[in-house]
Amino acid sequence: MEKLLLKDIERDTFRRSTLIAIPGLRDLLEINDEFTYREVFFGIVRDALQEYEKYIPAFIQSSIYINPDDRMNYDFVDNFDLYLQGRLDEENISLIPTAVLGLTTGSWTNTGSLIRQFRYDPPRISELWFGAKSYTVQYLANRPIYEEYDEVTKEYTDKCAIYYMSDKFGSKYKVLKDQIYVELCRYLMNMRKNLMLQNLPVELFQGLEEDYQKVDAELKEFYLQSMTYGQYLR
Repeated sequence: MEKLLLKDIERDTFRRSTLIAIPGLRDLLEINDEFTYREVFFGIVRDALQEYEKYIPAFIQSSIYINPDDRMNYDFVDNFDLYLQGRLDEENISLIPTAVLGLTTGSWTNTGSLIRQFRYDPPRISELWFGAKSYTVQYLANRPIYEEYDEVTKEYTDKCAIYYMSDKFGSKYKVLKDQIYVELCRYLMNMRKNLMLQNLPVELFQGLEEDYQKVDAELKEFYLQSMTYGQYLR
């Protein structure tokens, strides 16, 4: 199972922030006594992932097995928690699709030969006229992100991660890193507007805002291309 650990995301993001000389980033994120800086950063990552997946959701192919008493319909369930608990194999993971691209009665297919005669109203796919016992389904879904901290050290555990994502995913990973960085910059700029960081030098925020505008513009261009061509969905 590919996963991107929160501790690795934090390391890469904090290292990047040093390039524009943001001092004491951990202390800045912990300015609210209710949450640790890791809890605040996890929220930033979660918000970034939600924005990212509007354009680049996870592409998943898996098998579904139809109830013999009702071969016209199938209800997707999210059983990812069972996988995290060690009660389910990776091959049996099911997520609730945001969109179903197609299905086949065989074990594997390409998009050119997919069955598309069905109806999908989350979480139910219906009007499966072929009446097969099982199908291979291709669908888009939101990647699970799991929050967990060590009870003693308060550090991220190895379960605390974005799943179906890896630093080996090339441009997909780079864009996600950029989106997290943009969300971090936005968070800090909003803190300053709310009079929480007024003691920091003006020059610091000039560099921050310039970098934010540059990366945000690049992201918008990338997302526009992904919507136009769709080659980043896999």
